[in-house]
Amino acid sequence: MNKYIQLYEKSYETQRECAVSRIKQELINHKSKGFRFNKAINFLIKEFEEEDKSCVANEKHFSELNREFAGRGSTYEEEYEFLIIPNVMKPLFDSLSDKKITFSRYIQELAKRQAFTKVINLFRNDFLLYDMMYEHGQFDGYNNLEEFDIIKYPTNINQSAIFRELEQLVYPETRIEAPNKLEVDPKSNKPDDNNFFEIRKEYISVFESVNIYEHFTLGYLDFEKNQQEDFIKVFLKNPEDHNAKLAFECDTSQACYLLTRLNETCFKRLTQSAIGKSKKFISNNGHPFSQSTISRSLKIVSDTDKEAVDATIEFLKTATKVKKNT
Repeated sequence: MNKYIQLYEKSYETQRECAVSRIKQELINHKSKGFRFNKAINFLIKEFEEEDKSCVANEKHFSELNREFAGRGSTYEEEYEFLIIPNVMKPLFDSLSDKKITFSRYIQELAKRQAFTKVINLFRNDFLLYDMMYEHGQFDGYNNLEEFDIIKYPTNINQSAIFRELEQLVYPETRIEAPNKLEVDPKSNKPDDNNFFEIRKEYISVFESVNIYEHFTLGYLDFEKNQQEDFIKVFLKNPEDHNAKLAFECDTSQACYLLTRLNETCFKRLTQSAIGKSKKFISNNGHPFSQSTISRSLKIVSDTDKEAVDATIEFLKTATKVKKNT
């Protein structure tokens, strides 16, 4: 095996273990200080994001190498995908001027970025599982999870043995925390008042749940500028009947991809046009998303951001299955 591929794989596993250990310790620390789970995770994710911005491998100087690595799947079959490192990325690196670091150092930093991103995405995807661990105040020593880890569980996380074990410990009488619902305005006479974006029936109670709102504050919505009540109003009520708005903190391209995937999965009318006309979805620069902004942004969303959003969609699908069993 090529030495650079070996270096990447070894560095990736080391950094993955480091990220898992760090998340566990951070959660323990925040729990001891009395923070709610969603607040603790916002602290944690922001720390990771700041580190990612300062990572050497994330410098503009290496943007072409990063693009090649991100697109490796379109060049090589999965079992050979890391051949992109010696065959394409090494020659590109050698052609750069004023590199300041060695190729080996770059590979180590790239592995760190990839490992941390993967762990955070998996953590977001199975939010309910780690929320219950946090609530229970214990992160390992379970019958079905002797040592804390963040791995890829089955798509339906609620079917896993560790989820069922935690569910019985945390919610012995009810399978999942009861959703916080917003009262329907009895004075409203609009037949579509609670379904302007035509949310699909099975997702209504999901979007009313505090767990789902907290999930959206993990890297998408600005925790300081939003409230759960605003979240429910924007997604479930007529925009003309309230002043609530949702402020995003993630990149515009990722936010637009998220809204697009939500329309494909959870809604029938959360379209680019409807979003633009509503003026309820605010970008991190303070401007409402327009139809043209969404259309343009979808062309530049990164594979990493897509992976995070796709994990969220799977999380929402899982939530509907959990509620069917409550």
